Amino acid sequence: MSATRLSLDVHYQALCRARGLDRRTREDAFYVYGRGTMALDLGHRTAAEREAARLRQLRETCVKS
Repeated sequence: MSATRLSLDVHYQALCRARGLDRRTREDAFYVYGRGTMALDLGHRTAAEREAARLRQLRETCVKS
């Protein structure tokens, strides 16, 4: 579960540091991150991995490297 938590943290922090994101994208990132961490707290690893994938997709779509 720690790998999933790390994945959530990395993608969320990258989105937080990104410049030029609109408010809705930032809110989406915060919401998905919250769902993922809550799933981990409840012991639902597959749900947390699904939310980490959503964060990764949001990051790839919105953040230019």
